[in-house]
Amino acid sequence: MNSIYTKMAEELRAKVLKGLCLLFLTASTIAFIVNSVRANNIIFTLIDLGLIVLYSSLLIFVHKYGTRPWFKAIIVYSYILVISYLTFVGDLSGGLLNWVFTIPIMLYFLYSKKHAFIASFIIMLFQTANVYYEASYGSVESLRGIPNFVLAYGLIWLLANIYETNNNTIKLEIIDQAMKDPLTGALNRRALLQSFKSLNTSISSVSLCMIDIDFFKKINDKYGHEIGDLVLIRFVKILTEQTCSSQVYRLGGEEFAILFHDEFSVAITKVNAILSAVNTINYDDIQSSLTLSFSAGIVQVEQNSNMSNILKQADEYLYQAKSSGRNRVVSELR
Repeated sequence: MNSIYTKMAEELRAKVLKGLCLLFLTASTIAFIVNSVRANNIIFTLIDLGLIVLYSSLLIFVHKYGTRPWFKAIIVYSYILVISYLTFVGDLSGGLLNWVFTIPIMLYFLYSKKHAFIASFIIMLFQTANVYYEASYGSVESLRGIPNFVLAYGLIWLLANIYETNNNTIKLEIIDQAMKDPLTGALNRRALLQSFKSLNTSISSVSLCMIDIDFFKKINDKYGHEIGDLVLIRFVKILTEQTCSSQVYRLGGEEFAILFHDEFSVAITKVNAILSAVNTINYDDIQSSLTLSFSAGIVQVEQNSNMSNILKQADEYLYQAKSSGRNRVVSELR
């Protein structure tokens, strides 16, 4: 589930970065026009012109090639460097220092907590020294600016840290609930779709196995749905013990899927081993004299395969397994 969350978070960050690039381009353009009209600081005017060229180039690049890892660093740290320079050479009494307070929020949203913490701390040290030596804002003698800056910056930094920590936890919990079957804890069909989207079958062998517990309706009818639920929970436990939890999906009812990242023949061998385990395990703690078996159909996932077509093909082999006596695995090899 972490991989799914990471992918979604990165997609959101990419959109934010594009928005920031456009926003910074607009702000740089306005600042360039204002400084050009006033003609009171040639350095600021040249900086604004350089930023216009930088952000325009980045937007053109992103439009053609999409975002790259370095894109984030250029956007964020060009902003930090410009703000740091302006607060170092400018008059802080004019409100320049207010821009520093936006930096921790940006860092925590776009980078890891560790990265954001270290960068925010370094910026606070630099700006504290800057305030200390700025006569128009703090002055060495009175130190009147330092407590205000440190407390305000520290509060924003702390809130950003707390928010990002709890926000990530909540998001992971929501995604976990959305992607898992509440009864068995197995991944669900939505998670299988996400897994299919992230598959790279060009560099690895992938197989999908569909499994249906044999005569499960009779178990429910004979022992009751409570026993049936316990059987489903135990069945998923067996599947995950034989594979791993990230490979097992409950598609609905007594129907499951396993995604193998193995050669096709190896995947078939593993499914037969799982079937043997299901046949031989003792279920007396659930219901005395209870036995379990399943029928399975397994197919190899080709490059650019459609999940619906793969499931349909696996379901056809599953039907063949049921019609030929159940308690067996059927594929194109047998």
